[in-house]
Amino acid sequence: MPDNLALRPFRGEDDYAHLAAILTASENADSRPLTVRAAGLAERLSTSPRFDLLRDLVVAEVDGQEAAFGRVRWWEEPSRRTYGLTGYVLPERRRKGIGRSLLSWQEARCLAIAGEHPTTAPSFLHINATQYQVGLHALARQAGYGIKESWVLMVRPSLEDIPEAPLPEGLEVRPALPEHFPAIWYAVEEAYVPEGGPSPTGEIPGDFKNGANFQPELWQVAWEVSSGKVVGSVLGYINQAENQQLGIRRGYTEGISTVPAWQRRGVARALIARSLQAQHARGMTESALVCSGEKPENYQLYASSGFQEVKRDTVYEKPM
Repeated sequence: MPDNLALRPFRGEDDYAHLAAILTASENADSRPLTVRAAGLAERLSTSPRFDLLRDLVVAEVDGQEAAFGRVRWWEEPSRRTYGLTGYVLPERRRKGIGRSLLSWQEARCLAIAGEHPTTAPSFLHINATQYQVGLHALARQAGYGIKESWVLMVRPSLEDIPEAPLPEGLEVRPALPEHFPAIWYAVEEAYVPEGGPSPTGEIPGDFKNGANFQPELWQVAWEVSSGKVVGSVLGYINQAENQQLGIRRGYTEGISTVPAWQRRGVARALIARSLQAQHARGMTESALVCSGEKPENYQLYASSGFQEVKRDTVYEKPM
């Protein structure tokens, strides 16, 4: 650790302004133009699940001046636990060993969390690096992280020209009512069984159900009329906090899934079109989604629906 570098915990309300300034400068340097406001950041950090602001965030000071910060949070997945590591460094303070010091603190904190919340499931440290974060790619590789997967942010820049895409015969879209949630989620899980997903239970994860992006009023759910079963869905949402922060009106066309028996029959395309229409009806002017870089057939579907690649992220992981 550099001699003039000191790491300290979050100190209170006054720190939000420092963190917002660091985050704004860092994101703009990494080709993501935005202005982060202290109030918005405070709300986001205070509502983040499995994140203790006083213990899971560290601030780096150089000669007594705030230069960077890092945080960790964790979540459970089927058959594994993941610890997410995120850090931001002022552009003028980069390549001076601060990122490496933050990473060492974060890894140690994750080990402490693992001790406080033991699990028998395999656990992994997780770093997400965009195509513009060249230094972060190098840091992750030097620290022993390997590439797990890549993700592509795609944006449809206009919602004025949504193409017609009829549902296949025998299907209909119904409102997503609370009594339907188990059936809807069962179908979502069923869609991923061929890819190694767990056996369907119909139980929606608490982190999702209790989160701000759980907006069933925007969901588009296709039911097979003859069987009364869900065959596909798009679980769209609008991130109002992000829109306010970025000064945009963007919806998200996410949670796209189709059960195996109905795949490649136009279900997803039709539900995507309906999701875009629903977002447009609520005043959105663009839509976004995140696509796996390892699924070219999905990428082609989204591109043909008007989405364009904006950013490609690489996920690095290391077992604990």
